[in-house]
Amino acid sequence: MIRQERRKVLHSKKRSNSIGPHLHWSEAAERARCARQIRGRARMGHPLTVACPPWSEPKRFLDRLVLDLNVGDWPIPAFHLTAPHGSTIDARRLSQGLDGALRSVLPESQRGAPRIHLDREQWMRELLNLQAGDVRPFIVVSGAESLSPGARDLLRAWVHALSEAPHPVCGLLVSGERGSIADIAPIKHDLALADYCADEARLLLQAELHRASPSAIQQLVRLCGAMPGVIHRLIESCRGSRLLPSTLDEVMHELGPISDELRAALEECQWQKALGERIDTLTQTQAAASVPDLDDRLTELGLVTNDLEHGRTRIRDPLITRLWHHGDQ
Repeated sequence: MIRQERRKVLHSKKRSNSIGPHLHWSEAAERARCARQIRGRARMGHPLTVACPPWSEPKRFLDRLVLDLNVGDWPIPAFHLTAPHGSTIDARRLSQGLDGALRSVLPESQRGAPRIHLDREQWMRELLNLQAGDVRPFIVVSGAESLSPGARDLLRAWVHALSEAPHPVCGLLVSGERGSIADIAPIKHDLALADYCADEARLLLQAELHRASPSAIQQLVRLCGAMPGVIHRLIESCRGSRLLPSTLDEVMHELGPISDELRAALEECQWQKALGERIDTLTQTQAAASVPDLDDRLTELGLVTNDLEHGRTRIRDPLITRLWHHGDQ
């Protein structure tokens, strides 16, 4: 059998059904694919950035990522530096986090006492002294918008030093709003934190909402979409209940503060004619050619997703389309 015919068999419905009626291929699981990409690049020791749109639950995602790296099949020491809600990360705290990550991979005889301040030159010198076979740490700095000016300057210097190193010495991930991370780490090939696909959202709801019927959960996913912030908020508000929201108004009531944030983002588009016309166009088509001046703002608001590779833009989630047309009624 020639190669093309073998590929057709492997991707046919008969092949996918042969693994069982309750198992299926999930090629649309973009969030799981994003995690695999980050884990692969973490082990290569390259700095990278992850842009996190509103309602994407980045802390939940990154906490799980760091845990997987620490206890996975090929574990590496990974650390997550993040600020408590409403606070900032200053340069001293950032320096202490880098020092802790470095000391974790040094031989015990070389660790010494924790240092309050670790400058770029000292940090890079000690990393470059690691042997070729030694394990490199992986450091996640989330919430770039919450960094103090001193911490931003320090992190910017570290990213530059890692990029200029003669060989990979440490993995570093900077996450946050696209504008904030672009100012700190101008890396061309950054990633965007993806939402759940419909199957991921449905399986997550089924795992958490034990008393709800599968048909009710399926209807809820069709109604509310699959943005992580929306899904986890519904889990919190509906846990232990047999009855799930069945209308758009009921879903918005259960979302609480997220409902207000979504409406505020859409109201800005209603007030600005160009943004409103752009949303109208995108809600009527699956995807359209990107218009950077408008799409950049809509991305910041969390309403659209940009496919940079193909130059296309689409509405981020069906819930946004329903809310936009619901407001016109």
